[in-house]
Amino acid sequence: MLKRISTNQMWSGIAVLCLLPVFSNQVVAQIPATVYSVSSNLKDVTAFDRTAEYVVNEAGFSAGTHSINPEGTMWLNNGTFAAPNDLEPEITFDLGSVQSIGSMKVWNYNETLTGRPELLGRGVGSADILVAGDDLVFTTLISGQVFDPAPGVEDVDFGQSIALNVDARYVKLDIGGNLGGDNNFVGLSEVQFYPVPEPSSVLTLLVGMLLCISAVRRRTAK
Repeated sequence: MLKRISTNQMWSGIAVLCLLPVFSNQVVAQIPATVYSVSSNLKDVTAFDRTAEYVVNEAGFSAGTHSINPEGTMWLNNGTFAAPNDLEPEITFDLGSVQSIGSMKVWNYNETLTGRPELLGRGVGSADILVAGDDLVFTTLISGQVFDPAPGVEDVDFGQSIALNVDARYVKLDIGGNLGGDNNFVGLSEVQFYPVPEPSSVLTLLVGMLLCISAVRRRTAK
């Protein structure tokens, strides 16, 4: 049996449909980044193709999801597996110039195989986040940031958003350790940076919302 919807329900539905175009236009582009420095790349000393450049070039990355195959898609350091050992892992990103950074989004190390739970444990467990301007003089922005483990699947957006809200050119992760994985490895799948929203964008969104709500109210009042 069909149920009659109330005026309030109808108004809410129309408002949502009206606002969809407003929100769809508020896509925030990421800030391009490169890897400025890294403590070690497993690729440099072994046949395993895992290097820091894959963290910023979207290798293995698609619409928020990431491959579970690390070869040619993820970064892994030497740990204690290969010489020289790397027990003070860090990775520094260069945004090209001083940027107003709103947030950083991190996809942790997503390698997985049946019966090998330690592989996901190679992801970054915690890190201090430091920032610097053009002068490369770093200051600590966040101490002991905890990172979520990757799920070991390829169909879920597991990116973790971390608010930075800072003007900086360089962002460094001084990594404290992994998530319980083997050989003191630490790795990442993808890292992206996003700007602080422009005040004009926020104003445009608010104005659009108000105009839309006003128009719907006028129609329902007739």
